[in-house]
Amino acid sequence: MSVSAENSRLRRKRRERLSLLNDWYGQEFAATEISGHLSQPRTLSSGIRSVMESLESPEARALRRLREIWSSVVGTWLADMTYPDEWRGGTLTLAVRHSALLRELQQSLELIRNAVCREFPETLCNEVKLTIAGGVSRRRRISK
Repeated sequence: MSVSAENSRLRRKRRERLSLLNDWYGQEFAATEISGHLSQPRTLSSGIRSVMESLESPEARALRRLREIWSSVVGTWLADMTYPDEWRGGTLTLAVRHSALLRELQQSLELIRNAVCREFPETLCNEVKLTIAGGVSRRRRISK
């Protein structure tokens, strides 16, 4: 198991402080005194969240957040008919429930792109494409 650079730095700093306190107070009192110089514990979920954010690309992070707020971005009717499926290379791909919607929604793609760009100005969205949903129910995709 490897130790992160941050943990190595904290361990080194603790050793230096403990050595200094040993010199000043003696070994017994230094052990008590060092407790005031330790960093505060962090929850496991915050550690996992910070690691996941460093692994996740900006587009993947934006897609995850877009899926959470999709109905507020495009409205409930359109959110029931579409689902943000993929966001790669500045292209957002929406899965639609039925092939007839491909033609109906074609005129709205620029409006959808503008709404997405307003919500996510930091993430590039040049184009919105439509694709037919691949047979997986919307509920199952949301729970992923």
